[in-house]
Amino acid sequence: PGLMVTVGPWDRALLCGVLTLARPDLFGGVLIRAAQGPVLQQLLTTLDGLTPAAETALTMPASVSPDRLQASLSVARSLPEGRPIYQAGLLEDAEGRALIVNGVERLTNEAAALLSNALDQANQNSKQPIAFIGVDESYIGEASMSAILAERLAFRADLHGLRPVDISASVFGAADLAKLRSELVRVKASDEAITTVASACVTLGVRSLQVPIFCLHAARAMAVLDDRSAVTDEDITIACQLVLPGRTQPVPETSPPPEPEPQSQSESEPEDASGESAESEPEGQGETGAALESQIIEAASSAPVELRTSSGRRAGRQRAGISGRSGEHVIAFDRGRPDRPMKSQSGHGRIDVLATLRAASPLQTMRRRPHGDEDLHIR
Repeated sequence: PGLMVTVGPWDRALLCGVLTLARPDLFGGVLIRAAQGPVLQQLLTTLDGLTPAAETALTMPASVSPDRLQASLSVARSLPEGRPIYQAGLLEDAEGRALIVNGVERLTNEAAALLSNALDQANQNSKQPIAFIGVDESYIGEASMSAILAERLAFRADLHGLRPVDISASVFGAADLAKLRSELVRVKASDEAITTVASACVTLGVRSLQVPIFCLHAARAMAVLDDRSAVTDEDITIACQLVLPGRTQPVPETSPPPEPEPQSQSESEPEDASGESAESEPEGQGETGAALESQIIEAASSAPVELRTSSGRRAGRQRAGISGRSGEHVIAFDRGRPDRPMKSQSGHGRIDVLATLRAASPLQTMRRRPHGDEDLHIR
């Protein structure tokens, strides 16, 4: 049966997750606005059940440090061995798997930049792409997630207000993921569909050039799930419901152009033998594209209010010069490695023991050597 044009909140989130797991190299990830609870847990459990055991999702806290994301020195293993031993970071462990980040709006700018770089490097240097699933736990009026990372996530979904009784059984299975991975390449979109999606994005004030590409990839995926080799208007409408919410901006109104002066019959375009203008468009051409563009605009406006106001809230903060405290760089007195024990001038500073051990562990071999007159050892 064909897919419905109107997608409910639960089906929207489930469909976004399936497309992300199937082709993270094309879609990057999904941003889900939801509070911790049974509805969110059921969604994550359902998505995790679609993947093999080797691709079990990895959960990462929003308070993760940049050192933990990348390969870093293992203090516990370096001290007994007497040589630097590095451990793999979370980004390396998440290759080829889903990475779930709860409270993604609390990520620091540095962590968001590292995650964005990992999404950009999909299929590069023999790395497997990461299917990013970000859970935004903020409410309207609070600081949203990093715009750098949000731009690389194709889909938006909202689970606020849903109850466990509103959850329906999943119609997707592991076979759908395999179908999307193998058959998506054979589905093409027409030039008219590409032009219409790009025009609608301009009309809606979408600033990112990646957004219309996300819409077209998602429309092709809809065709694959419905066992078709060509993209229809219905596919594009559903794809825009998944991608466009939270990305639109109000476009300033412009005055209409002045009407051209009427031309005489002699100055007008010559007519052919049939009496029609030589450059007149075929009857009905352009009407289909206009109708599809209207459907796209309506699909973007049919999203939940939380999704539609997220981009406007972020843009308003940028115009006003106001930013949230999420990711803000502040002076911390409990970081750094003092060269000797000393009382902090601020009166409340502390030594970062873990950072100190990490910096000192490679030097333990040198300190174990017998002291000689010709060597200089600084302890």
